[in-house]
Amino acid sequence: MFAEALDAKIDPAGSWEVHLAHGGTAVDLPGRAPTVTLGPKAKPFGTLRETADASSPTRPAAAVATLGKGRIAATFFPMGRAYSHQPDATARRFLDDLVRELAPEPIAVVNGSTEAGVDVHLARKGGKLLVNLVNTSGPHRTEPVFDAIPPVGPLGVAIRVASRPAKVSLQPAGVDLPFTYEDGRIRLTVPKVDVHEIVVIEPAE
Repeated sequence: MFAEALDAKIDPAGSWEVHLAHGGTAVDLPGRAPTVTLGPKAKPFGTLRETADASSPTRPAAAVATLGKGRIAATFFPMGRAYSHQPDATARRFLDDLVRELAPEPIAVVNGSTEAGVDVHLARKGGKLLVNLVNTSGPHRTEPVFDAIPPVGPLGVAIRVASRPAKVSLQPAGVDLPFTYEDGRIRLTVPKVDVHEIVVIEPAE
């Protein structure tokens, strides 16, 4: 669907099993990867091996290209289906690094959030920046019903803001959060996330 925007020719013939190599580690994932030939506008990202052997032929696992005023990226294997069937740290790191190619300076970074099972969502309301932390840990993939969600934390949070805020709080409890401000970012610790916590940043007047 996005082959033209990616400057890529994609041919399902001659597809490979998915042997993803990234960041010095490798993992075998379910699904197959088509033959891909990149044009000059596409920047290859990551590596797919033909076999699990480190010396086997390789193809790009993904590509990034300029599109209009922004950029577009895509993986050349069924990343979503593979990860939902077989969550893996290498695949998670690969996708995180690919997203960083598109957005190298994210507004919010939550250390340990992916490993702990915490989704991060940003919103703005009444001039305030809201960083939503949603606890998604638990055996969602293996158990149809479970009675408790284990709390996660502490989590280190870094948030990019234009100036030192007047106040940072954790809602809905209404607890003030101590923070430091340096190099355009506030840094703080959220002690625990039971289900849903919101870090609220109030700008200075």
